[in-house]
Amino acid sequence: MTLAGNPYHESHPTAIIDRTNEARAEAGNETNSDPPADPTLTNLPLAPVASNRRHPSRSSLPTPVPDPFPTTGFTAIRPRPEGLSGLPSDLAPLAAPAPEAIASHFSQPSASFSLTPRLNSRKRPASLMMDLDKPGRPSQIAPDREIQMNRPNHRIPRQPVHPLRHDDELSTAQRLCDVTLDSPSSPGGGYKRMRSSADSDAGSSSCKDMDDPEIMAPDSVPALVMQLRQLLDYIASKPSLQHGSASFVRDYLRTMVLSNSYAAEKAIQESNKEHKLEVYAGRRKPSECFKFIPDELAKHIFGFLEGKHLARAREVCHRWNDFACEEPLWKSLCLKKWKALESDKDLWKLVDKDVDPEGPNCWRKIFPKVSNTSQWRCRLQKTGRFICNLVAHQISGTPLLGGLPEVLVVERRFNILHLQTFVRPDASILYFEPELASDRTGFDDFIDYLNKRTRAGLALEGQLRFIFIPPCDYTRTQVEYPGQSLLGVVQHAYPLVPEL
Repeated sequence: MTLAGNPYHESHPTAIIDRTNEARAEAGNETNSDPPADPTLTNLPLAPVASNRRHPSRSSLPTPVPDPFPTTGFTAIRPRPEGLSGLPSDLAPLAAPAPEAIASHFSQPSASFSLTPRLNSRKRPASLMMDLDKPGRPSQIAPDREIQMNRPNHRIPRQPVHPLRHDDELSTAQRLCDVTLDSPSSPGGGYKRMRSSADSDAGSSSCKDMDDPEIMAPDSVPALVMQLRQLLDYIASKPSLQHGSASFVRDYLRTMVLSNSYAAEKAIQESNKEHKLEVYAGRRKPSECFKFIPDELAKHIFGFLEGKHLARAREVCHRWNDFACEEPLWKSLCLKKWKALESDKDLWKLVDKDVDPEGPNCWRKIFPKVSNTSQWRCRLQKTGRFICNLVAHQISGTPLLGGLPEVLVVERRFNILHLQTFVRPDASILYFEPELASDRTGFDDFIDYLNKRTRAGLALEGQLRFIFIPPCDYTRTQVEYPGQSLLGVVQHAYPLVPEL
């Protein structure tokens, strides 16, 4: 409790009024007439005053005396007579005896005077408090913080005697809220959501909830929920939108999702960058959460990775490098792309001459060439008869930009001796293999059919010629493939004329 709240202190209202009454009594013995009123106090407008609900006896107070220096929003009482303690010297000429009703009203025990405008009970501004022992500047006291209005006032405010009008209430509340806080608010970035305001009767924690904003990250559930609620509130406030197109809703949702995704990616990038900087600076150790995974489980997980992912995993640590260099992993990837590599060792020379199929890490070394080879699937037929499904891999020659047709029908045959003069140098060379195990029988039968007749099959598709070549001298000398599989040649029926 302040000194103004002590009824025995010399600055308490009761003590001041007692001294005032004594001074009046002494003045009355010397002269029985009151001093004449100052003519400057007549015909002055009354300043608007605020109501106070905590003093029901205000209706019994007399009409307030006009104040030559009215305080905005409040009416000050008549100054005390000259010679009383605590009265400023510049107001001494204006002193006059106060009515007995005011003295009886001020005799009520109170720590301080409160001028609270009549507002909504759920959103009251903080009361304007003034200590009687400090007749300097009034201070606005809010829970857990003090706000200075920085307006000099050397007069003790008088209790209001009539309620304010609605306009005066709003203007007074606006002036009370237009203050400067002692501690500046931090310019925090991101979304801010104000907590719901509590009743004015709540404790200091409720006032903190009203003043302090809650920071929300852009990539968070509350932020998205807040944006959706804003959209719904906007639609509800515009009844005409209920019967129109919903295109603006779709546009808003798309924009919201894109902005949220961008915020999420940016947050992840900043977090990763900060983590790397801390690791490089030595303030944080690299994450080793994967060291607790058993070796067998880690190898099983690595078996689901593609080749480029395995190559990147090798750069993580020595342990992952050992797992990613396992030959069974690379062999599985190669055979998934080209099954004939396991059974046809002569094929390796067509793919990469520098890789030995019996050497160490051969599957990992040949994988780049295998993964970059173009391949297509097609169905091989004779006239009116299905043969098998094929997978064609291009091993050399001009790239086939258009690929292969879905069905190739062998309509003609010619002697393999004419291949020396019939095949063009820029022709595309293909390697055929059966697509499934069930296609192996038809595939082998077709090769035997061509070998027995020393013929090469011919299929036509537009301006392209597709030649099926069985194992022969041409494949061993010109293509350098001594294997037993079926090869193919794709070339244009007529040479293309270069553009001028």
